[in-house]
Amino acid sequence: MIAFEGGDTVKRRWKPFAVLSTILILVLGAIAQGAQAPTDLSALVKRASQAGVEVEVIFATPEYFTARGDEAGLKRYRPDENLVFFIWMNTHSGDLTLFDMRRISTLRTDQGREIEALRWEAISNNPHHRSGVLIFPQVDSQGKRIVTAQSKYVELVFRGLVGVEWRFRWEPPPLGRG
Repeated sequence: MIAFEGGDTVKRRWKPFAVLSTILILVLGAIAQGAQAPTDLSALVKRASQAGVEVEVIFATPEYFTARGDEAGLKRYRPDENLVFFIWMNTHSGDLTLFDMRRISTLRTDQGREIEALRWEAISNNPHHRSGVLIFPQVDSQGKRIVTAQSKYVELVFRGLVGVEWRFRWEPPPLGRG
């Protein structure tokens, strides 16, 4: 047995546990003090369900990729030069691959501007569980930014996906605020 101040005694086998516990508490405390609060990405996510289809969209800003530690995504999709949206669609009937996502997608701003998608990159082409990345330009053909500090909202629109119009709105837009 080992004697500690105050007359308490502890069996020798508990000493390593006490030392490790103390070290763990100190390390976790140091990490907690130095760690920043995680970035809240929930404002970037929009969901809708209609006509037997569920759709989830993430407006993938540079902050989104940084918060996720996704350097490869930053390089691949270039959200500093493009407006990037991750899209997941699910249905129990029908074939979601019949829809050309690039052609049915438009980006709309509060100034009435409508921009066509540059491309759709499929992640999964399963007829019932389709996902991919929809990419729009950051600037129009005149070199003007599509989303600016003055933009009140930006809206992603799918026209004709399973026969209906879908709208996903970010108000205010998460980009172009500077």
